[in-house]
Amino acid sequence: MTPQAVQRRSGRPPHQRGRADGVVRAPAAPDESLEALTERVLCDMVLRARSTAGVTAALRTALDALGPLLGRRSIAVEHAGAETVRWGEGHGAPGTAGTTLPGGARLTYGPAQAPPTAGQERALGRLAEVVGELLRTDASQQVTLAASCRAERARLAEQIHDEAIQLLFAAEMELGLAGAGAGPHAARAHELVARAQGSLRGLVDQAERAQADLLQGLDAMACDLEADFGCRIALHAAPGVRARTATLAAAEVATVVRLVRESALNALKHGATDRVAVVVRASAGDRLVVVVTDEGLGLSPSAEPSHGMRSLQCAMSACGGSFRIGPRPRGGTRVVATMPL
Repeated sequence: MTPQAVQRRSGRPPHQRGRADGVVRAPAAPDESLEALTERVLCDMVLRARSTAGVTAALRTALDALGPLLGRRSIAVEHAGAETVRWGEGHGAPGTAGTTLPGGARLTYGPAQAPPTAGQERALGRLAEVVGELLRTDASQQVTLAASCRAERARLAEQIHDEAIQLLFAAEMELGLAGAGAGPHAARAHELVARAQGSLRGLVDQAERAQADLLQGLDAMACDLEADFGCRIALHAAPGVRARTATLAAAEVATVVRLVRESALNALKHGATDRVAVVVRASAGDRLVVVVTDEGLGLSPSAEPSHGMRSLQCAMSACGGSFRIGPRPRGGTRVVATMPL
């Protein structure tokens, strides 16, 4: 959502009226309607989110401005993996309702203080629309940024390996050809070259491990599936699992991400459901455990494993892991995968 898109809805450009300290407050003009004020606040929110203020600060400013005008006791934006932004008191009390936003986020609001007007309901809906688009765009930008970072790390790792390390190897060969007559300086040079090679190989290893972030890979895959197929994946990582999975190689991460993707697509194609839950945890026996569940139609008794799943069995086995597929007690399908850490 761009500021221009919000501006087109409001019919006026963003301005600074009522912002003595950077916070949009009640309109200065008494004839400004709730609809016009809402569009002005939302435009300001998008602008702030694109600046150094960030999405969370922009949301908080917008809720502070609109909250008192929407007739609700509380309003909150709940976003997985991010700080919940709240306005008002008594959030979560009986009567709290909500709207699901892209990426598993929710806009929730407490009971009305009085029967809401049509204008307040429209403003609340517009708030949900713009906040949802803002979060979707922000998530997409984060995925793009992460992909760019991974590509740059891969390029640097390749350059270090193919150029710097090879040049040091050539230097070491030249020193060897110089022979023992070169004296103690040559011995010292050999030592320094060996240390430099070790240091550069360490950098290559770090770059490769940085590319193998399991949770980051699952997040990126989930965003892609939602954008391409409308399949929503709710990802839950147990505390400390990122550190425990830091030792996984890039090939192991790719295999797990591929398994979760295939399971989600199977739920969509065969289970007739677009909602999948993924839990990632580490067992006490130093094994990664990934559980993928859905509440779809479940497995047919005569169903044969797909070519993709048979291929994944081989890939998981090559990583020392395995997985099994079965029905859930209350309907749907459950995939449990394990792999050594």
